[in-house]
Amino acid sequence: MLDVHGPIRGRRQRPRVPHGDEWPRPAARRGEGTRATTGRAPRSRVPRPHPGGAGRVLFPGGDSTTSEKEERVPTPRKEAQVAELVEVLGRAEIAISARYQGVSMAKQNELRRKLRDAGAEMHVVKNTLLRIAAEQSGRPQFADLAEGPTAVIVGFDEPVGPSKALVAYLRENADSKVKIGKAVVDGVLVDEAYIRDLATLPTKEELVAKLAGNLVGKIAEFSGLLVATQRKFVGLVEARAKQLEEAG
Repeated sequence: MLDVHGPIRGRRQRPRVPHGDEWPRPAARRGEGTRATTGRAPRSRVPRPHPGGAGRVLFPGGDSTTSEKEERVPTPRKEAQVAELVEVLGRAEIAISARYQGVSMAKQNELRRKLRDAGAEMHVVKNTLLRIAAEQSGRPQFADLAEGPTAVIVGFDEPVGPSKALVAYLRENADSKVKIGKAVVDGVLVDEAYIRDLATLPTKEELVAKLAGNLVGKIAEFSGLLVATQRKFVGLVEARAKQLEEAG
């Protein structure tokens, strides 16, 4: 008799597929685990240097930081600028800082011409170079002029001429964006009001001309007195001679 309950020979039985939680969980690797199972937090990734940044370290999810300070090597051009500034500051009788942002090149050239006629120059330099030049020239007070983007107006003969030229330019260009800052006059740090007061004084050339005019006037007056005295003396001599002739 055929056994209907036994396995049927000649047919392959399908494997039983597990359901739900019957699936086996993979075994954890050695050294791994969660805080709930091992009591330790998973290890963070070690940051690696960015290929394009020397000395930088990029942290996951954060900004980059600099691991070491980059050294700035002075270029030959900057060294030449510092050497020129050292020579200029060493001869300066006055130095005025002026802000020039927003001033057209044509107006800057106009100001340069006025300053040149007054025996002054305008230099646009970086504050770091100005501080270095002030230290190397032995006149550290000029470093106080390095505040923001500024131009330095330097006069060599006397301080009044450059001050008058700058104030005259501002008076002729009332809408100019040039602003007077601090200044160094005879080694003393002064403000804008001092420069404007200085501009009201006569220049050395004007003083020389005035003095020469006074001298010429005094000499002419003295010469006139001499001539008048001589004439008076001659008149007295002639009158006395006439008296002697009449008495004789």
